[in-house]
Amino acid sequence: MAAKGKKADKGKSVTAGKKKHTARRKGKKRKAKPAAGGRKRRGAGAVVLVTGAAGFVGSSMVEEMTDAGHAVVATDLPGSNLGAARKAGAKVVEADFTATEDAARLFESKVDYVVHVAALYDLSAERRDLMRVNRDGTRNVAESALDAGVKQFFYFSTGDIHGQVDGLITEDTPPNPLNAYAESKWAGEKLLWRLHRLRNLPLTVIRPTVIYGPRCRYTASNFFCIPGVVYAIQDRLGRDVRELPVFSDGPRISWVHVRDVTGAVRFLMGKPGAVGKAFNIADDDPMTLEEIFTLIFEAFGYKWVPARPYPTRLVAAIGRIGMNMPRFSFDLAAQFMGRNWRRVQEKLGLSEDLKPSFSRDYMSFMLGDRVFDNSRIKEAGYRFRYPDSREGFRETFEWYRARRWLPEPGELWGES
Repeated sequence: MAAKGKKADKGKSVTAGKKKHTARRKGKKRKAKPAAGGRKRRGAGAVVLVTGAAGFVGSSMVEEMTDAGHAVVATDLPGSNLGAARKAGAKVVEADFTATEDAARLFESKVDYVVHVAALYDLSAERRDLMRVNRDGTRNVAESALDAGVKQFFYFSTGDIHGQVDGLITEDTPPNPLNAYAESKWAGEKLLWRLHRLRNLPLTVIRPTVIYGPRCRYTASNFFCIPGVVYAIQDRLGRDVRELPVFSDGPRISWVHVRDVTGAVRFLMGKPGAVGKAFNIADDDPMTLEEIFTLIFEAFGYKWVPARPYPTRLVAAIGRIGMNMPRFSFDLAAQFMGRNWRRVQEKLGLSEDLKPSFSRDYMSFMLGDRVFDNSRIKEAGYRFRYPDSREGFRETFEWYRARRWLPEPGELWGES
């Protein structure tokens, strides 16, 4: 069951393959970032089960674990595209862990560590479906892991369990989930803490904030489509405006590169001090909305010109109203965005991998800052590969362009 994966990004939990675009940009290759999780340890060859291995984070986790020298069992729903896991050398097992017998089957052979990434990650999904996968399915995997005597169980929760908080969000900030997805992840986390207390489940909880990076097709990538939608609207109106007078400042949001999410798990794996703890995974320097949109619009060749202060109270009020609006109104907005983004894809011959989405639960992002304290993971000794997401964003844009997910800067106007 994919978490943040290809079709999981679109509201389904199966990852399906699409035609790959292999166009590459000319120039020097960037030097690869060192593995923050450390060098391969001697005798590291443990067996690691990674769920959701066809998805965005899951496939990256498989690669991280094999790079660390572990034998990986990669699992996802039958019919998922597990090509990346196979390429990384993982053993592939198709299973639906919402069925208890399938969950148990994952542990028929020795498993030392579980990295439970899989989830139904869709802000527009029905609550009952989210609970069935993210709470009940998680219970199945955890109970089977207990029966198998695993050494450590990593659970991927989400920073969203805390909702909107005025101030810095720590691991001890009281949960206040504002959407059904966050509620389901908190429900899964609560049952695991109970198993930790009552049955000694060797639990380590990972709470990432908004994840971006290569292969991302959901949430973060929705931001990346916005300039294309703006261009398509301008094009239909016969306008050519490349300097956009917009707001300055805005709420601050913590981001995290996918390789820091996987690197943190690699670092914490096998550390007794990590059991029984939760860890926020967020980079060092949150960005304001102004900074985020400046980076994104510049990637398309636009110039984001701050002209007026961000209307914090007004936007928060709109967000609160939006959270109570009927879902169909957001479906119409998503269809509008999708049509205009497709115009850009067709005009420039871009890949169809990115598809913008919009749902009612995105309104919670309008309520204010989402800034996370990452001191616990850093004090444990982890060094972030991408402490500043500005560099990570630019590298991600390059990855997208190389595969024709995004256009080159200026290509919208025939200038690249």
